[in-house]
Amino acid sequence: MISVVVLTHNRLPFLRDCVESIRANGYADHEIVVVDNASTDGTAEALAGMDDVRVVRFDRDRELAACRNAGIDAARGDIIAFTDDDCAIEKDWLVRIEADLRDHDAVGGVALPLGDFHPPRWWDDEINWLVGLSVPGHYGPRAGEVYLPASLNLAYRAPVLRALGFREGAPGLAGRNMTREDSDLWLRTRAGGHRTLFDPSLVVYHRVPPERLTVSFCVRRAFSDGFSAWHRGETGGGLRRTLAYVLAQPFTLAARMIRGGGRPRAKEWVWPVRQAGLVWGGIVQGAAAITAAARDTAKAVPGVLHALLIILREAALLACARGLLKTRGPRTPPPAVGGAPHSDGGDATTS
Repeated sequence: MISVVVLTHNRLPFLRDCVESIRANGYADHEIVVVDNASTDGTAEALAGMDDVRVVRFDRDRELAACRNAGIDAARGDIIAFTDDDCAIEKDWLVRIEADLRDHDAVGGVALPLGDFHPPRWWDDEINWLVGLSVPGHYGPRAGEVYLPASLNLAYRAPVLRALGFREGAPGLAGRNMTREDSDLWLRTRAGGHRTLFDPSLVVYHRVPPERLTVSFCVRRAFSDGFSAWHRGETGGGLRRTLAYVLAQPFTLAARMIRGGGRPRAKEWVWPVRQAGLVWGGIVQGAAAITAAARDTAKAVPGVLHALLIILREAALLACARGLLKTRGPRTPPPAVGGAPHSDGGDATTS
């Protein structure tokens, strides 16, 4: 059985369409698990009327990694697949997942626009990843290696997924849905020696609202991606090297424009912003480590001072004892009975 886990938050109309696309998939042996992340738009009431949907509900907003892990815990299938509430799956999606995972442990696919998609003139297909769509590299030989799948189109053998899970707690600057939990899972899957596959014929359609097709959104999204990447252990070749690139790239692009090279493509300014987020992640993490060390040192100071005072007291007592021994000198022998003490003048006589 394939368990399809769908995350949702206050997008009931989209969720209905997503569930309907799964129902119409033509693969009988499946279940739908919806993780409702504290929706307040009537989603809970609507889900109560869907007899073929199993529901996990949070009463307060949780990070996406925690929601996905809750879906894993609730799933009963030997294959667990993920998509999002603003997506619709291709009709052969479940059939392809089942076929792909006969010889692999994890599979990811592409995300194409759902409905109207009218990007601005400055848009570049290479930055589609910022809005949850596939880039040209997803159709090339490095798909799944450099160009990673997203959790809106991802499936795993259940035992492998349960062993790995989504890592919770990584910070994101531009929203809690920008923490790279899916990329982190995929990279750990490959690093663990599991068999992965990127299948460009495994298709999900994703809605992209117009407000995401703006420079401000792309900057926030790119910067947060880099910030989260650092906290998940992706160093980008080293902090110094990345910082040098971030500082040099604006001058490189400006010089090219002055020489008549034209405006930079969107990917040429998006990637430095992303790497700037990675650098900032390293700075914040380093500052936090220094602060924690200073706090621990401050806590330890009273104990250190107490030990130092004891050492100084013992040293002073020892010094005093040595001084007393030096000043006392040798003892004078007592005088003889009936005579005077001996002197350098010779023997004494009595009269």
